[in-house]
Amino acid sequence: MSAEVAALARAQQHAEQQIAVLASGVDFLTKRMDTMSRDVVRPKGFHLPYQHERHAPAYFRALARKIRVLSSEELSAFLEDAVEQGRPTDAEADEIIQTDIVARGWHPEEGSEAYLVIEVSWGAGLSDVERAARRALLLSQLGLRTVPVVAGESVTEDTSRLARRLKVWGGMDGRAILPTEMPPAPGAEGEVTSGSAPGEEHLFPPPGYEHGSACAGEGL
Repeated sequence: MSAEVAALARAQQHAEQQIAVLASGVDFLTKRMDTMSRDVVRPKGFHLPYQHERHAPAYFRALARKIRVLSSEELSAFLEDAVEQGRPTDAEADEIIQTDIVARGWHPEEGSEAYLVIEVSWGAGLSDVERAARRALLLSQLGLRTVPVVAGESVTEDTSRLARRLKVWGGMDGRAILPTEMPPAPGAEGEVTSGSAPGEEHLFPPPGYEHGSACAGEGL
């Protein structure tokens, strides 16, 4: 009888150990699922800069042809050389290099060099427009023709108004659009700004929608 009790005790102990192992496994899987959930619900805009950088030649073909995104190393080297020559200042160079994407291309009609200064955000806001305009202006002061762009999935009406006022292009749904074509986010307050004629979003920026002129010096 005592042997049977001992066997039952050992079996119970073994079962408890197995339960502990299973509980540990469940705990691990739960933590793993939590991690995966956090990755999935990570800010939606996390992938957008990479997406726009990878597809820049297609997304922004209306603004420039033969587009090539500059690496941070290329942009940094160019700015360091420019700083050594007295312009821009260190602070201005720091501002420019924080741009999400800087891409070089060629005017689709004139063939002159142009630089796209692109800020990317899931929900493009006022600060994104301001940064794009400010950084494009700083880069244009080096003698480069620049086009400020804000790319995202949605904008508010206030953002669209500011983009039009600061002459910043939009990048939505894989295409470049005039500020007047930028639709507000669902539920955004205010009336939608009237758009331009069909197809107008595919025109190169009209006069005043570019910063700077054709390159006065050597580009990147």
